[in-house]
This record gives sequence, structure tokens and C-alpha cells, in this order.
Amino acid sequence: MDHSNEIQTFVSIAQCSEEQARECLEKYDWDLNEALNHFDYSQHSTKKTSSQSYYQTNKFATLDSFRQQQNSNNDNNDNKQNYFAGGEHSGILMEGGEGSHTNRLLKKIFERATQGGKAKADEEQEELPQEPERFTGGGYKLGSDQVDSEYFGATSTNKPKQEKVKRMITFWKNGFSIDDGPLMDYESHKNVLENLEKGYAPTDLFNIKRGEELSVEVSHRMSENYIPPPTKLKPFEGVGQKLGSYVPGVDVSSPPQQRKESQSETKIEVDESQPTTSLQIRLSNGSREMATFNHTHTVGDVMQYIKSINSDARPFIIKTSFPNKEYRDVNQTLKDADLLDAVIIQHHL
Repeated sequence: MDHSNEIQTFVSIAQCSEEQARECLEKYDWDLNEALNHFDYSQHSTKKTSSQSYYQTNKFATLDSFRQQQNSNNDNNDNKQNYFAGGEHSGILMEGGEGSHTNRLLKKIFERATQGGKAKADEEQEELPQEPERFTGGGYKLGSDQVDSEYFGATSTNKPKQEKVKRMITFWKNGFSIDDGPLMDYESHKNVLENLEKGYAPTDLFNIKRGEELSVEVSHRMSENYIPPPTKLKPFEGVGQKLGSYVPGVDVSSPPQQRKESQSETKIEVDESQPTTSLQIRLSNGSREMATFNHTHTVGDVMQYIKSINSDARPFIIKTSFPNKEYRDVNQTLKDADLLDAVIIQHHL
């Protein structure tokens, strides 16, 4: 059986000789992934020139700026219909070969990722001009007959070293994502892949400033579909009020429809043929209610109504603010208590 394809693929990934590839593949019954996972890269890797890439065994690879290598690194496998792309010790078979521009871009990105290093943030894909070197030595201040010459030491003009910005790009089966961002499909965002392959990071997508040094870790999950990150819980951002105290000047009255529903649920029996009165009730939680009663309803009826619309079970009385008076006789009628069309306040004991 011809195993030349497996041998060539093994050699291109492991960077070893064909004899070493054949020996390892035969040991693992020509299982390419199994052989790559158990291959000893440190002892069997072939000597590389400065223009050749090498593979590391980190959990995540890193994109590096390799513009100086682009002219010398030629892809010798473009004519194949299938190829393996990926870092570390494994690869993913990607269909298309020469006919798929996206696949070629992904392959080059993975090859770059195994080299490690840094990438430069630059929206316009232009090299930032280097600042000219400045004199940083010491000098003498000339003196006179009365004043001696004075030496001034060198002053440090070194700028503080800028910290490297780190981002994670994950390649999925159906697209790629940056950190916890949304999925971006390969075809619609082909320009992003082209920039990454050239060593540039679009500032808007990576949330960086122009000229910042960027370290991009690559996670290879092309056998899986995109998995959205879990939703982050937001802390409560509302406001509250202290229960048991009336807050003057704050109108948090219920909407008219809600007042009608709450009044109907309490089942206040109002005889429309008898004189009626409307009471404005200010509850201890700051809300307001309008309720209709007959003149013959009692203070106890009003308190029972308040209990039905307020879940606070603490004992209370009703009072008025002007005049400041408490009403404790539950059998007293509203007319006798002079509470017709009054504003009643719920007051906890």
C-alpha cells in the first residue's frame, strides 16, 4: 500500500527526514495523528536554515512578524488538493488546496503561529518611522575666573517599556473569534486573515492602539463549531427605598390601570346609591393608591384594604399629616372621623 502522502505530510509537519517519518508511522500502524503526537521533536528534528520555520510544543502558538521571511519562504505544497494545517503535533485536513484562497491563508497563519514572537498593530499596514537617536552623554558648563567649570552627567531619555498587549484568536470549523467576541466567518472576513498572515493586526477588531506591540495566542479548534462564551451576570444597578418610612416629594404612584386592578382584587363593596368619597392612601413603601369608599365605611375597612395591597406584615395605624392626627378606632366611620376626601398615611408602629 502506498503511504507516500502520509510520509510527506509527516515530514512537512514534524520537519524530519523521510526515514524518520516512515519509522514512526510504521510504529503506530500508519495512524498520522497518533504518530505525530508521540514523535520526539527534540531529537529527530532536522537542521533548519534561518529562512525555515520550526515548531514549538506550547499549548498555544503565537503570531510573529516575519516580513523579512516572506520573500524567502515559498509554499512547495500549493499544488496538492489536500493539506494539513495546524500547530504543535497535530493537523487538520482542509479541502481545497490550490483552489481555496482562505485555506492557504489559514495554513500560512498556522505556520506563522508555531514560530512565536510578536505582531505590530497598524491599521494602514505601514511601518511607523523610527525616531532618530539622540545624544545622551554628559558635558561641561564652562566657567570663568570666579566660577569653576561644572560637569553635567548623562540624563536618561529611555522611555518606559510598553507592555505587550495579549489577545486570543480561536479558529473554529465555521469561522474564528477574538477573545470572547462574536463569530466571524472566514469568507466575509478574508481581509482580516490576509492582515494576520502579513503580520498586521486590525486595531478595531483587536481593541488596540496603532503601533502597540501585540501578542496573539492561537487556539486551534477547527474540528468544533463555534461555542459562544457564557453570558456574564451584571450586578444590580437600580435604586431602592428604605421600607417603613414615607419619602415626601417622590411620586411613585401606580399607573391608573394597576390601581383599578388592585382595587378590584381587594373586593371593596361600594354602594353606588350611597354617598362615596375618594381617599388617597400613601403606603409605607412610598407608593400611592386611590380608593373609593362609602361614607359609612370604617377606619378598620381602610386598614383592611391597605393590608390587601401591601405585603408588609408589620402592625400599623393610619394618620393624616394636616392636621397631624392618628386614627386608632377601627369602628369609627369615615364621615365621623372627618376623613372624607382625605390623604391617609400608613404608619408602622
